[in-house]
Amino acid sequence: MYRRLDNPEEAIKYFEKYLAHYPDDAVTKLNYAVTLGTVGQYQKAIEVLQGLPTEMKQELVVINALASAFLGLNKPELALEILEKGPIRSRKTMNEQMKLFRYLLGLTYKQLGETEKALKQFYKIYAEDTDYEDVRDLLKELSPSFEG
Repeated sequence: MYRRLDNPEEAIKYFEKYLAHYPDDAVTKLNYAVTLGTVGQYQKAIEVLQGLPTEMKQELVVINALASAFLGLNKPELALEILEKGPIRSRKTMNEQMKLFRYLLGLTYKQLGETEKALKQFYKIYAEDTDYEDVRDLLKELSPSFEG
């Protein structure tokens, strides 16, 4: 509830109290880790995410959260390692998690200096959602010929 009310610090306290009694609740751990990431506690978020069950680590929401945390720590090489484990076959479908996946992949490529790969990801998002995050600005920055 606090997470939805834009009070992540309060949400973290309640997640920690809950997890002290129910340490095996993987879904709550995931929500806790995502909330940690929103307040910049990237290392702690990574530790929680890496402790999730193996089958859950394959889910796009976990991959995105881990990549985002590594980017937050300015470790794009590690973010790319995680993102490369992302979905291959479902990349043509564009739900919110897939947009986030492509966005994180684009940011990672940008940080690594791989402009063409970054542009490819940002264009795919832009084709589906012209108002997604700051994709329009990123395209203008990386491609002077972009008129969006």
